Amino acid sequence: MLRDWLRERFEDLGRSTDAEELALYILMLSQGIATLSNALGDRDYVQREVERVENWLAMQCPPANGGNKN
Repeated sequence: MLRDWLRERFEDLGRSTDAEELALYILMLSQGIATLSNALGDRDYVQREVERVENWLAMQCPPANGGNKN
């Protein structure tokens, strides 16, 4: 199930204590975005929301090395 996979990814990122909650939140966001995009007939809405979700994820699980690629 997608929820389980998402929870495991958050656990992998060191968010074990709230991994289930975060997984459900991402699942809810993705389903809501898809539903609204379809209802509005606006494919660009998906891209705008994906960017917001990516920013939110970056704040929830910052890279261990502080974002440095070295």
